[in-house]
Amino acid sequence: MLFAGKSQAQFYSTGSDPAGLKWMEIKTKRYNVIYPAEIDSLARRYAFLLEKTADAVNRPLGAKPRRLPVVLHPYNVLSNGLVTWAPRRMELITNPPSTGSYSQNWEKQLVLHESRHVAQMTMFERGIFRPAMWLLGEQAPGIGAGLYINKWALEGDAVASETELSFSGRGRDPGHLVYYKAAFLDGDYRNRQRWAFGSYRQYTPDDYSLGYLLHSTIRFRTGNYHFMGDLTRTLVDNWINPAGSSVSFRKSSGLNLDDNIRESIKLMSAYWRREDSVRAPFTPLESVTYRTRDYVTYKSVIPVSADSVYAVKADMNEAKCLVRVDESGRDVTLTFVGFMGSEPVYSRGKIYWSEMIPSLRWEHESFSDIIEFDLSTGTTKRLTRHQNYSNPAFTPDGDTLFVVEYHRAGGSSLVLMERSNLMRKVSYPAPGKGQIRESVSVGGKIYSTVITEKGMGIYCLDPLAAEWERVIPEQHQNIERLSVMGDAMIFSSDLEGTNDIYHFEPESGQLRRLTTSKLSAVSLY
Repeated sequence: MLFAGKSQAQFYSTGSDPAGLKWMEIKTKRYNVIYPAEIDSLARRYAFLLEKTADAVNRPLGAKPRRLPVVLHPYNVLSNGLVTWAPRRMELITNPPSTGSYSQNWEKQLVLHESRHVAQMTMFERGIFRPAMWLLGEQAPGIGAGLYINKWALEGDAVASETELSFSGRGRDPGHLVYYKAAFLDGDYRNRQRWAFGSYRQYTPDDYSLGYLLHSTIRFRTGNYHFMGDLTRTLVDNWINPAGSSVSFRKSSGLNLDDNIRESIKLMSAYWRREDSVRAPFTPLESVTYRTRDYVTYKSVIPVSADSVYAVKADMNEAKCLVRVDESGRDVTLTFVGFMGSEPVYSRGKIYWSEMIPSLRWEHESFSDIIEFDLSTGTTKRLTRHQNYSNPAFTPDGDTLFVVEYHRAGGSSLVLMERSNLMRKVSYPAPGKGQIRESVSVGGKIYSTVITEKGMGIYCLDPLAAEWERVIPEQHQNIERLSVMGDAMIFSSDLEGTNDIYHFEPESGQLRRLTTSKLSAVSLY
Protein backbone atom coordinates (compact mmCIF):
# COMPACT_ATOMS: atom_id res chain seq x y z
CA MET A 1 0.00 0.00 0.00
CA LEU A 2 2.94 2.33 0.58
CA PHE A 3 3.71 2.23 -3.14
CA ALA A 4 0.16 2.14 -4.49
CA GLY A 5 -0.28 4.27 -7.57
CA LYS A 6 -3.23 5.80 -9.33
CA SER A 7 -5.05 3.52 -11.80
CA GLN A 8 -7.43 4.67 -14.52
CA ALA A 9 -10.21 2.74 -16.20
CA GLN A 10 -13.30 3.32 -18.29
CA PHE A 11 -16.50 2.35 -16.49
CA TYR A 12 -18.60 2.44 -19.65
CA SER A 13 -17.24 1.99 -23.17
CA THR A 14 -19.12 2.25 -26.46
CA GLY A 15 -16.36 0.49 -28.40
CA SER A 16 -13.30 1.22 -30.51
CA ASP A 17 -12.72 3.22 -33.68
CA PRO A 18 -10.57 1.81 -36.51
CA ALA A 19 -6.88 1.56 -35.66
CA GLY A 20 -4.49 3.89 -37.41
CA LEU A 21 -6.55 7.04 -36.94
CA LYS A 22 -4.63 10.14 -35.92
CA TRP A 23 -6.57 11.91 -33.19
CA MET A 24 -6.66 15.68 -32.80
CA GLU A 25 -8.18 18.03 -30.23
CA ILE A 26 -9.88 21.42 -30.26
CA LYS A 27 -10.13 23.23 -26.94
CA THR A 28 -12.92 25.77 -26.50
CA LYS A 29 -14.17 27.60 -23.41
CA ARG A 30 -16.34 24.67 -22.28
CA TYR A 31 -15.31 21.63 -24.35
CA ASN A 32 -12.41 19.51 -25.52
CA VAL A 33 -13.48 18.20 -28.93
CA ILE A 34 -11.55 15.02 -29.82
CA TYR A 35 -11.72 13.79 -33.41
CA PRO A 36 -9.87 11.98 -36.23
CA ALA A 37 -7.65 14.34 -38.20
CA GLU A 38 -9.47 13.89 -41.52
CA ILE A 39 -12.68 15.55 -40.23
CA ASP A 40 -11.03 18.77 -39.07
CA SER A 41 -13.60 21.10 -40.70
CA LEU A 42 -16.55 19.10 -39.35
CA ALA A 43 -15.00 19.06 -35.87
CA ARG A 44 -14.69 22.84 -35.93
CA ARG A 45 -18.36 23.13 -36.82
CA TYR A 46 -19.30 20.92 -33.86
CA ALA A 47 -17.06 22.99 -31.58
CA PHE A 48 -18.77 26.17 -32.78
CA LEU A 49 -22.28 24.78 -32.31
CA LEU A 50 -21.50 23.38 -28.85
CA GLU A 51 -20.30 26.76 -27.63
CA LYS A 52 -23.02 28.74 -29.41
CA THR A 53 -25.88 26.76 -27.84
CA ALA A 54 -24.40 26.12 -24.37
CA ASP A 55 -25.98 29.05 -22.52
CA ALA A 56 -29.46 28.52 -23.99
CA VAL A 57 -29.34 24.78 -23.19
CA ASN A 58 -28.02 25.15 -19.63
CA ARG A 59 -29.98 28.20 -18.46
CA PRO A 60 -33.45 26.59 -17.94
CA LEU A 61 -31.90 24.04 -15.57
CA GLY A 62 -29.57 26.49 -13.87
CA ALA A 63 -26.72 24.09 -14.69
CA LYS A 64 -23.06 25.09 -14.90
CA PRO A 65 -21.22 22.10 -16.40
CA ARG A 66 -17.49 21.73 -16.05
CA ARG A 67 -15.28 21.42 -19.14
CA LEU A 68 -16.33 18.28 -20.97
CA PRO A 69 -14.57 16.00 -23.49
CA VAL A 70 -16.55 15.44 -26.70
CA VAL A 71 -15.51 12.50 -28.90
CA LEU A 72 -16.57 12.42 -32.56
CA HIS A 73 -17.05 9.09 -34.37
CA PRO A 74 -17.27 9.58 -38.17
CA TYR A 75 -16.94 5.92 -39.21
CA ASN A 76 -20.19 4.67 -37.67
CA VAL A 77 -23.35 4.97 -39.80
CA LEU A 78 -25.76 4.29 -36.90
CA SER A 79 -26.55 7.97 -36.27
CA ASN A 80 -26.76 8.65 -32.55
CA GLY A 81 -25.13 10.30 -29.58
CA LEU A 82 -24.75 9.75 -25.85
CA VAL A 83 -23.65 11.39 -22.64
CA THR A 84 -22.21 9.25 -19.87
CA TRP A 85 -20.20 9.58 -16.69
CA ALA A 86 -17.18 7.61 -15.45
CA PRO A 87 -15.44 9.07 -17.28
CA ARG A 88 -17.75 12.00 -18.02
CA ARG A 89 -17.94 12.68 -21.74
CA MET A 90 -20.16 13.19 -24.75
CA GLU A 91 -19.86 10.90 -27.78
CA LEU A 92 -21.35 11.92 -31.12
CA ILE A 93 -21.75 9.79 -34.25
CA THR A 94 -21.49 12.39 -36.98
CA ASN A 95 -22.98 10.45 -39.92
CA PRO A 96 -26.46 11.95 -40.53
CA PRO A 97 -29.55 9.71 -40.63
CA SER A 98 -30.66 8.87 -44.17
CA THR A 99 -34.34 8.74 -43.19
CA GLY A 100 -36.46 10.19 -40.42
CA SER A 101 -38.29 13.31 -39.37
CA TYR A 102 -35.49 15.86 -39.00
CA SER A 103 -35.73 18.85 -41.31
CA GLN A 104 -32.59 20.50 -39.98
CA ASN A 105 -28.87 19.76 -40.00
CA TRP A 106 -27.90 16.66 -38.03
CA GLU A 107 -25.13 18.58 -36.25
CA LYS A 108 -27.61 21.07 -34.77
CA GLN A 109 -30.08 18.37 -33.79
CA LEU A 110 -27.40 16.27 -32.11
CA VAL A 111 -25.74 19.13 -30.24
CA LEU A 112 -29.01 20.51 -28.83
CA HIS A 113 -30.20 17.11 -27.59
CA GLU A 114 -26.98 15.75 -26.11
CA SER A 115 -25.93 19.06 -24.53
CA ARG A 116 -29.16 19.01 -22.52
CA HIS A 117 -28.16 15.61 -21.12
CA VAL A 118 -24.90 17.18 -19.94
CA ALA A 119 -26.88 19.85 -18.09
CA GLN A 120 -29.14 17.18 -16.55
CA MET A 121 -26.22 15.11 -15.28
CA THR A 122 -24.55 18.22 -13.87
CA MET A 123 -27.56 18.68 -11.57
CA PHE A 124 -26.50 15.46 -9.81
CA GLU A 125 -23.05 16.84 -8.99
CA ARG A 126 -24.47 18.96 -6.18
CA GLY A 127 -25.97 18.27 -2.75
CA ILE A 128 -25.25 14.85 -1.26
CA PHE A 129 -23.64 13.71 -4.51
CA ARG A 130 -20.76 16.15 -4.24
CA PRO A 131 -19.21 14.49 -1.15
CA ALA A 132 -20.22 11.11 -2.61
CA MET A 133 -17.89 11.88 -5.50
CA TRP A 134 -14.95 11.92 -3.06
CA LEU A 135 -15.61 8.24 -2.43
CA LEU A 136 -17.17 7.01 -5.68
CA GLY A 137 -15.72 9.46 -8.17
CA GLU A 138 -17.74 10.14 -11.30
CA GLN A 139 -19.93 7.13 -10.63
CA ALA A 140 -21.83 9.16 -8.02
CA PRO A 141 -23.79 11.42 -10.45
CA GLY A 142 -24.60 8.37 -12.58
CA ILE A 143 -25.95 6.53 -9.56
CA GLY A 144 -27.99 9.59 -8.60
CA ALA A 145 -29.54 9.95 -12.04
CA GLY A 146 -30.20 6.21 -12.24
CA LEU A 147 -31.90 6.02 -8.85
CA TYR A 148 -33.81 9.28 -8.63
CA ILE A 149 -35.09 10.08 -12.11
CA ASN A 150 -36.52 8.00 -14.94
CA LYS A 151 -34.98 7.73 -18.38
CA TRP A 152 -38.19 8.99 -19.99
CA ALA A 153 -37.95 12.18 -17.92
CA LEU A 154 -34.39 12.82 -19.12
CA GLU A 155 -35.18 12.05 -22.77
CA GLY A 156 -38.44 13.98 -22.76
CA ASP A 157 -36.70 17.08 -21.46
CA ALA A 158 -33.96 16.71 -24.10
CA VAL A 159 -36.59 16.41 -26.85
CA ALA A 160 -38.28 19.55 -25.49
CA SER A 161 -34.92 21.32 -25.55
CA GLU A 162 -34.10 20.35 -29.14
CA THR A 163 -37.58 21.49 -30.18
CA GLU A 164 -37.77 24.88 -28.47
CA LEU A 165 -34.21 25.86 -29.40
CA SER A 166 -34.57 25.11 -33.11
CA PHE A 167 -37.07 25.29 -35.95
CA SER A 168 -37.35 21.50 -36.06
CA GLY A 169 -36.98 18.78 -33.40
CA ARG A 170 -39.06 15.72 -32.67
CA GLY A 171 -41.62 17.74 -30.73
CA ARG A 172 -42.77 19.25 -34.04
CA ASP A 173 -43.07 15.88 -35.76
CA PRO A 174 -46.77 14.85 -35.74
CA GLY A 175 -45.71 11.20 -35.88
CA HIS A 176 -43.89 11.49 -32.56
CA LEU A 177 -47.10 11.33 -30.50
CA VAL A 178 -49.41 9.72 -33.06
CA TYR A 179 -49.67 6.43 -31.14
CA TYR A 180 -50.84 8.28 -28.03
CA LYS A 181 -53.47 10.05 -30.11
CA ALA A 182 -54.74 6.72 -31.45
CA ALA A 183 -54.69 5.18 -27.96
CA PHE A 184 -56.35 8.03 -26.08
CA LEU A 185 -59.10 8.57 -28.63
CA ASP A 186 -59.76 4.82 -28.56
CA GLY A 187 -60.05 4.79 -24.75
CA ASP A 188 -56.65 3.16 -24.10
CA TYR A 189 -55.76 4.81 -20.78
CA ARG A 190 -53.03 2.71 -19.20
CA ASN A 191 -51.44 3.35 -15.84
CA ARG A 192 -48.03 4.88 -15.34
CA GLN A 193 -46.14 1.61 -15.00
CA ARG A 194 -47.50 0.19 -18.25
CA TRP A 195 -46.69 3.35 -20.22
CA ALA A 196 -43.23 3.64 -18.67
CA PHE A 197 -42.08 0.00 -18.67
CA GLY A 198 -43.89 -1.38 -21.68
CA SER A 199 -45.68 -4.66 -22.20
CA TYR A 200 -45.13 -8.00 -23.92
CA ARG A 201 -48.74 -7.88 -25.13
CA GLN A 202 -49.30 -4.26 -26.11
CA TYR A 203 -47.06 -1.94 -28.07
CA THR A 204 -45.66 0.96 -26.05
CA PRO A 205 -43.93 4.05 -27.51
CA ASP A 206 -40.35 4.76 -26.48
CA ASP A 207 -39.00 6.94 -23.66
CA TYR A 208 -38.62 9.93 -25.99
CA SER A 209 -42.32 10.00 -26.84
CA LEU A 210 -43.59 9.38 -23.30
CA GLY A 211 -41.17 11.90 -21.83
CA TYR A 212 -42.04 14.62 -24.32
CA LEU A 213 -45.77 14.03 -23.88
CA LEU A 214 -45.51 14.59 -20.12
CA HIS A 215 -42.94 17.40 -20.17
CA SER A 216 -44.73 19.42 -22.83
CA THR A 217 -48.13 19.13 -21.17
CA ILE A 218 -46.77 19.90 -17.69
CA ARG A 219 -45.01 23.00 -19.00
CA PHE A 220 -48.10 24.07 -20.94
CA ARG A 221 -50.43 23.54 -17.99
CA THR A 222 -48.24 25.20 -15.35
CA GLY A 223 -46.42 27.80 -17.45
CA ASN A 224 -43.23 26.70 -15.68
CA TYR A 225 -40.67 26.38 -18.46
CA HIS A 226 -37.95 25.70 -15.87
CA PHE A 227 -39.84 22.62 -14.71
CA MET A 228 -36.95 20.18 -15.23
CA GLY A 229 -34.53 22.35 -13.27
CA ASP A 230 -36.96 22.63 -10.36
CA LEU A 231 -37.62 18.88 -10.48
CA THR A 232 -33.96 17.80 -10.39
CA ARG A 233 -33.03 20.29 -7.67
CA THR A 234 -35.88 19.08 -5.45
CA LEU A 235 -34.99 15.44 -6.11
CA VAL A 236 -31.41 16.02 -5.01
CA ASP A 237 -32.46 18.04 -1.96
CA ASN A 238 -34.89 15.27 -0.89
CA TRP A 239 -32.60 12.35 -1.69
CA ILE A 240 -33.20 10.68 1.68
CA ASN A 241 -37.00 10.89 1.44
CA PRO A 242 -38.59 7.63 0.13
CA ALA A 243 -41.38 9.75 -1.33
CA GLY A 244 -38.92 12.22 -2.85
CA SER A 245 -40.18 11.73 -6.41
CA SER A 246 -43.77 12.51 -5.47
CA VAL A 247 -42.65 15.53 -3.42
CA SER A 248 -40.53 16.82 -6.30
CA PHE A 249 -43.27 16.53 -8.91
CA ARG A 250 -45.80 18.15 -6.60
CA LYS A 251 -43.46 21.04 -5.79
CA SER A 252 -42.40 21.69 -9.39
CA SER A 253 -45.76 21.11 -11.12
CA GLY A 254 -48.47 21.20 -8.43
CA LEU A 255 -49.40 17.51 -8.89
CA ASN A 256 -47.77 14.17 -8.21
CA LEU A 257 -46.65 12.01 -11.14
CA ASP A 258 -49.81 9.90 -11.44
CA ASP A 259 -52.03 12.98 -11.38
CA ASN A 260 -49.79 14.64 -13.98
CA ILE A 261 -50.26 11.66 -16.28
CA ARG A 262 -54.04 11.77 -15.85
CA GLU A 263 -54.06 15.51 -16.59
CA SER A 264 -51.86 15.00 -19.64
CA ILE A 265 -54.26 12.37 -21.00
CA LYS A 266 -57.24 14.64 -20.37
CA LEU A 267 -55.54 17.68 -21.95
CA MET A 268 -54.28 15.93 -25.09
CA SER A 269 -57.50 13.94 -25.62
CA ALA A 270 -59.52 17.16 -25.60
CA TYR A 271 -57.01 18.87 -27.89
CA TRP A 272 -57.01 16.03 -30.44
CA ARG A 273 -60.83 15.81 -30.45
CA ARG A 274 -61.08 19.55 -31.18
CA GLU A 275 -58.44 19.21 -33.89
CA ASP A 276 -60.32 16.33 -35.55
CA SER A 277 -63.61 18.24 -35.46
CA VAL A 278 -61.97 21.03 -37.47
CA ARG A 279 -60.12 18.79 -39.94
CA ALA A 280 -62.94 16.35 -40.70
CA PRO A 281 -64.12 14.77 -42.95
CA PHE A 282 -61.26 12.32 -43.36
CA THR A 283 -60.20 10.31 -46.38
CA PRO A 284 -61.94 6.89 -46.26
CA LEU A 285 -59.58 3.93 -45.87
CA GLU A 286 -59.82 0.23 -46.58
CA SER A 287 -57.58 -2.31 -44.87
CA VAL A 288 -55.93 -4.94 -47.08
CA THR A 289 -54.53 -7.00 -44.20
CA TYR A 290 -56.23 -8.95 -41.44
CA ARG A 291 -56.93 -7.20 -38.17
CA THR A 292 -55.07 -9.04 -35.39
CA ARG A 293 -55.07 -8.85 -31.62
CA ASP A 294 -51.31 -8.34 -31.59
CA TYR A 295 -49.52 -5.15 -32.57
CA VAL A 296 -48.31 -5.38 -36.18
CA THR A 297 -47.05 -2.68 -38.55
CA TYR A 298 -46.75 -2.80 -42.32
CA LYS A 299 -44.56 -0.06 -43.77
CA SER A 300 -42.72 0.69 -47.01
CA VAL A 301 -45.57 -0.67 -49.12
CA ILE A 302 -44.74 -1.63 -52.74
CA PRO A 303 -47.66 -2.64 -55.01
CA VAL A 304 -46.18 -4.82 -57.77
CA SER A 305 -49.32 -6.27 -59.31
CA ALA A 306 -53.08 -6.25 -58.86
CA ASP A 307 -52.96 -9.20 -56.48
CA SER A 308 -49.59 -8.73 -54.74
CA VAL A 309 -48.32 -6.03 -52.42
CA TYR A 310 -44.92 -6.12 -50.73
CA ALA A 311 -44.18 -4.46 -47.41
CA VAL A 312 -41.83 -4.45 -44.44
CA LYS A 313 -43.55 -6.08 -41.49
CA ALA A 314 -42.68 -5.62 -37.82
CA ASP A 315 -44.35 -7.13 -34.78
CA MET A 316 -43.45 -8.08 -31.22
CA ASN A 317 -42.77 -11.75 -31.96
CA GLU A 318 -40.32 -11.82 -34.86
CA ALA A 319 -37.56 -9.74 -36.39
CA LYS A 320 -38.44 -7.22 -39.10
CA CYS A 321 -39.05 -8.92 -42.44
CA LEU A 322 -40.06 -8.36 -46.04
CA VAL A 323 -43.46 -9.91 -46.76
CA ARG A 324 -45.84 -10.37 -49.66
CA VAL A 325 -49.50 -9.62 -48.95
CA ASP A 326 -51.91 -11.38 -51.31
CA GLU A 327 -55.43 -10.33 -52.29
CA SER A 328 -56.92 -12.28 -49.37
CA GLY A 329 -54.97 -10.15 -46.87
CA ARG A 330 -52.59 -12.89 -45.76
CA ASP A 331 -48.86 -12.23 -45.66
CA VAL A 332 -45.98 -14.56 -46.47
CA THR A 333 -42.48 -13.91 -45.12
CA LEU A 334 -39.90 -13.63 -47.91
CA THR A 335 -36.75 -12.67 -46.03
CA PHE A 336 -35.68 -11.11 -42.78
CA VAL A 337 -33.99 -7.73 -42.99
CA GLY A 338 -31.44 -5.94 -40.86
CA PHE A 339 -31.27 -2.26 -39.94
CA MET A 340 -32.69 -0.63 -43.08
CA GLY A 341 -31.30 2.81 -43.92
CA SER A 342 -33.84 3.59 -46.64
CA GLU A 343 -37.25 2.82 -48.00
CA PRO A 344 -37.19 -0.19 -50.37
CA VAL A 345 -37.74 0.38 -54.11
CA TYR A 346 -38.83 -1.97 -56.89
CA SER A 347 -37.26 -2.38 -60.31
CA ARG A 348 -37.34 -5.22 -62.85
CA GLY A 349 -38.60 -7.93 -60.55
CA LYS A 350 -36.25 -7.05 -57.69
CA ILE A 351 -36.49 -4.99 -54.50
CA TYR A 352 -33.59 -2.83 -53.34
CA TRP A 353 -32.75 -1.05 -50.09
CA SER A 354 -29.73 0.12 -48.08
CA GLU A 355 -28.78 -1.68 -44.89
CA MET A 356 -26.35 -1.05 -42.06
CA ILE A 357 -23.51 -3.62 -42.02
CA PRO A 358 -21.29 -3.64 -38.89
CA SER A 359 -17.54 -4.04 -39.06
CA LEU A 360 -16.17 -7.41 -37.97
CA ARG A 361 -13.53 -5.74 -35.81
CA TRP A 362 -14.36 -2.17 -34.76
CA GLU A 363 -17.52 -1.24 -32.87
CA HIS A 364 -17.39 2.33 -34.21
CA GLU A 365 -17.00 1.30 -37.82
CA SER A 366 -19.99 0.28 -39.94
CA PHE A 367 -21.14 0.60 -43.51
CA SER A 368 -24.32 1.27 -45.44
CA ASP A 369 -24.53 -1.01 -48.46
CA ILE A 370 -27.12 -1.70 -51.13
CA ILE A 371 -29.09 -4.96 -50.80
CA GLU A 372 -31.01 -6.69 -53.60
CA PHE A 373 -33.83 -9.21 -53.19
CA ASP A 374 -34.86 -11.21 -56.25
CA LEU A 375 -38.61 -11.93 -56.18
CA SER A 376 -38.35 -14.81 -58.65
CA THR A 377 -35.59 -16.77 -56.88
CA GLY A 378 -36.11 -15.58 -53.31
CA THR A 379 -32.40 -14.81 -52.90
CA THR A 380 -30.79 -11.83 -51.20
CA LYS A 381 -27.55 -10.30 -52.48
CA ARG A 382 -25.28 -7.61 -51.09
CA LEU A 383 -24.37 -5.45 -54.09
CA THR A 384 -21.78 -3.10 -52.56
CA ARG A 385 -19.04 -3.53 -49.98
CA HIS A 386 -17.73 -1.13 -47.34
CA GLN A 387 -19.59 1.91 -48.72
CA ASN A 388 -21.80 4.60 -47.24
CA TYR A 389 -24.65 4.47 -49.76
CA SER A 390 -28.30 5.14 -48.91
CA ASN A 391 -31.69 5.60 -50.54
CA PRO A 392 -31.28 3.74 -53.86
CA ALA A 393 -33.50 4.66 -56.82
CA PHE A 394 -33.60 4.02 -60.56
CA THR A 395 -34.18 5.91 -63.77
CA PRO A 396 -37.44 4.95 -65.55
CA ASP A 397 -35.63 2.60 -67.94
CA GLY A 398 -33.98 0.86 -64.99
CA ASP A 399 -30.48 1.12 -66.50
CA THR A 400 -29.08 3.64 -64.02
CA LEU A 401 -28.99 3.29 -60.25
CA PHE A 402 -28.51 6.41 -58.17
CA VAL A 403 -27.74 6.52 -54.46
CA VAL A 404 -26.80 9.09 -51.84
CA GLU A 405 -23.25 8.92 -50.51
CA TYR A 406 -22.46 10.46 -47.12
CA HIS A 407 -18.84 11.51 -46.66
CA ARG A 408 -16.96 10.84 -43.43
CA ALA A 409 -15.73 14.43 -43.33
CA GLY A 410 -19.23 15.82 -43.81
CA GLY A 411 -21.37 16.61 -46.82
CA SER A 412 -23.06 14.31 -49.32
CA SER A 413 -23.23 13.53 -53.02
CA LEU A 414 -25.64 11.95 -55.48
CA VAL A 415 -23.88 9.03 -57.18
CA LEU A 416 -25.04 7.57 -60.49
CA MET A 417 -24.00 4.01 -61.37
CA GLU A 418 -24.49 1.53 -64.18
CA ARG A 419 -27.00 -1.04 -63.06
CA SER A 420 -25.30 -3.89 -64.87
CA ASN A 421 -21.88 -3.62 -63.17
CA LEU A 422 -22.36 -0.92 -60.48
CA MET A 423 -19.58 1.16 -62.02
CA ARG A 424 -19.71 4.79 -60.89
CA LYS A 425 -20.63 7.05 -63.79
CA VAL A 426 -20.61 10.42 -62.07
CA SER A 427 -21.02 12.05 -58.65
CA TYR A 428 -22.79 15.36 -57.95
CA PRO A 429 -22.06 17.22 -54.68
CA ALA A 430 -25.16 18.36 -52.79
CA PRO A 431 -26.33 21.94 -53.40
CA GLY A 432 -25.42 24.44 -50.72
CA LYS A 433 -23.21 21.87 -48.99
CA GLY A 434 -26.41 20.27 -47.76
CA GLN A 435 -27.52 16.73 -47.01
CA ILE A 436 -29.29 14.86 -49.80
CA ARG A 437 -32.02 12.51 -48.58
CA GLU A 438 -34.21 10.79 -51.18
CA SER A 439 -34.26 11.07 -54.97
CA VAL A 440 -36.54 10.16 -57.90
CA SER A 441 -36.24 10.48 -61.68
CA VAL A 442 -39.02 12.38 -63.47
CA GLY A 443 -38.93 13.59 -67.07
CA GLY A 444 -35.23 12.96 -67.55
CA LYS A 445 -34.28 14.95 -64.45
CA ILE A 446 -33.53 13.89 -60.89
CA TYR A 447 -35.38 15.47 -57.97
CA SER A 448 -33.93 15.22 -54.46
CA THR A 449 -34.92 16.31 -50.99
CA VAL A 450 -32.04 18.34 -49.54
CA ILE A 451 -31.46 19.66 -46.02
CA THR A 452 -29.54 22.95 -45.83
CA GLU A 453 -29.12 25.64 -43.20
CA LYS A 454 -32.61 26.91 -44.13
CA GLY A 455 -34.42 23.59 -43.72
CA MET A 456 -35.62 20.90 -46.14
CA GLY A 457 -36.53 21.55 -49.76
CA ILE A 458 -36.64 19.82 -53.15
CA TYR A 459 -33.92 20.43 -55.73
CA CYS A 460 -33.78 19.39 -59.38
CA LEU A 461 -30.62 18.08 -61.03
CA ASP A 462 -30.16 18.19 -64.79
CA PRO A 463 -27.50 15.47 -65.34
CA LEU A 464 -26.44 16.98 -68.66
CA ALA A 465 -25.88 20.47 -67.27
CA ALA A 466 -24.66 19.11 -63.91
CA GLU A 467 -26.45 21.92 -62.09
CA TRP A 468 -28.93 21.94 -59.21
CA GLU A 469 -32.04 24.13 -59.24
CA ARG A 470 -34.29 24.80 -56.24
CA VAL A 471 -37.84 23.63 -56.98
CA ILE A 472 -39.50 23.80 -53.54
CA PRO A 473 -37.81 26.28 -51.17
CA GLU A 474 -36.45 25.02 -47.88
CA GLN A 475 -38.81 25.08 -44.91
CA HIS A 476 -38.99 23.31 -41.57
CA GLN A 477 -41.54 20.63 -42.44
CA ASN A 478 -40.53 17.11 -43.36
CA ILE A 479 -40.74 15.64 -46.87
CA GLU A 480 -40.20 11.90 -47.23
CA ARG A 481 -40.90 8.79 -49.29
CA LEU A 482 -40.57 10.41 -52.72
CA SER A 483 -42.28 8.34 -55.41
CA VAL A 484 -43.16 8.81 -59.07
CA MET A 485 -46.71 9.07 -60.42
CA GLY A 486 -46.63 9.66 -64.18
CA ASP A 487 -44.92 13.01 -64.76
CA ALA A 488 -45.38 14.03 -61.14
CA MET A 489 -44.07 13.21 -57.67
CA ILE A 490 -45.96 12.10 -54.61
CA PHE A 491 -44.60 12.26 -51.09
CA SER A 492 -45.58 12.32 -47.43
CA SER A 493 -45.27 15.59 -45.52
CA ASP A 494 -46.49 17.38 -42.41
CA LEU A 495 -46.96 20.67 -44.28
CA GLU A 496 -50.34 21.24 -42.57
CA GLY A 497 -49.59 19.68 -39.19
CA THR A 498 -50.43 16.03 -39.96
CA ASN A 499 -48.55 13.57 -42.14
CA ASP A 500 -50.49 13.39 -45.41
CA ILE A 501 -49.85 12.50 -49.04
CA TYR A 502 -49.08 15.30 -51.52
CA HIS A 503 -48.92 15.42 -55.32
CA PHE A 504 -46.42 17.75 -57.01
CA GLU A 505 -46.08 18.52 -60.72
CA PRO A 506 -42.57 19.87 -61.44
CA GLU A 507 -43.49 21.46 -64.77
CA SER A 508 -46.40 23.55 -63.50
CA GLY A 509 -45.25 23.82 -59.89
CA GLN A 510 -48.70 22.75 -58.69
CA LEU A 511 -48.88 21.10 -55.26
CA ARG A 512 -52.03 19.26 -54.11
CA ARG A 513 -52.86 17.38 -50.94
CA LEU A 514 -54.31 13.97 -51.79
CA THR A 515 -55.35 12.78 -48.33
CA THR A 516 -56.79 14.12 -45.10
CA SER A 517 -55.79 11.47 -42.60
CA LYS A 518 -57.07 11.23 -39.07
CA LEU A 519 -53.77 9.91 -37.75
CA SER A 520 -51.05 9.68 -40.38
CA ALA A 521 -50.55 8.76 -44.03
CA VAL A 522 -46.99 7.58 -44.72
CA SER A 523 -44.97 4.98 -46.64
CA LEU A 524 -46.75 5.62 -49.93
CA TYR A 525 -45.56 4.16 -53.23
